[in-house]
Amino acid sequence: MLVTELMQEASPDTMKSWLTILEPYFSKLDSKDYQCLYDEIYETIYGEVLSDEKAKRLVCDMKPYGEHWTMEQVEQAINNREWKLSTRYYTLNMMYNDYHSLFQEDTNKYVELALMWLEDEDSDGGDIKTYRYALYV
Repeated sequence: MLVTELMQEASPDTMKSWLTILEPYFSKLDSKDYQCLYDEIYETIYGEVLSDEKAKRLVCDMKPYGEHWTMEQVEQAINNREWKLSTRYYTLNMMYNDYHSLFQEDTNKYVELALMWLEDEDSDGGDIKTYRYALYV
């Protein structure tokens, strides 16, 4: 049985106990393996949403600009608790990287486009849509 399968069947208290037991071993992993393990645990617990750490890694690798807005700046620009901050952060930075030649430095246009993306009626919701896009496109 895979660890993921065990975690899906475990109660939150059991998972906390496992993490306490496993924590000393995490420090022995290289950073890439640690990130993969962290992402797997996070997604098992919280479902198909981006963690803050994963969103930052993905945004950092975006072409051609990478991060344009920090989490704090995104929180101010899109102050909507309907979606996780990591989702808003990823989406707004994605719009900047993809549409900079069209909107230049017009922050309002990027916010408007990001909200349209998140509110798309044809999707499973902004958090899940952004998660799946970030990982599979």
